[in-house]
Amino acid sequence: PMSRTTERRIEADECDEFGFLAEHQDLMFGGLRMPRPAENHQFGPMTFVTDEGHRMGWAALETRNVRVSQARVGETVRSIGAEVGLLEKVRHSRRWMFNLTTGKLVSLNDNVAIALDLDARRSIPIPASMRGQFESRHVPEFA
Repeated sequence: PMSRTTERRIEADECDEFGFLAEHQDLMFGGLRMPRPAENHQFGPMTFVTDEGHRMGWAALETRNVRVSQARVGETVRSIGAEVGLLEKVRHSRRWMFNLTTGKLVSLNDNVAIALDLDARRSIPIPASMRGQFESRHVPEFA
């Protein structure tokens, strides 16, 4: 889910009084609008199941957001993600958000996370089934 492409148009209700994308808007996925959770939705991070059947999740070791330019109401932004670093237990994901209307870079987002076995409560190697997906999107030359 971290290495995906999203695209959307900036709406007025997401902007400040001057028509710029508000400071509190999401810069990770280009301000992706998430659907409202169902009533029985449990709060918390996504969990997965390892190849051995254990519950598994990711713990962010570091997250950085850098805003380079401001998008405005009516402009279209696209967020593009990839894995720029991949170690035995750790992945480094990066997302670039571009303003398709102006051609400018809007923001960069970096996330370094470690794989955790939630049942054993310890770090684990990235499961083989996930590693294959990450390797297909691994572009270390963009780190």
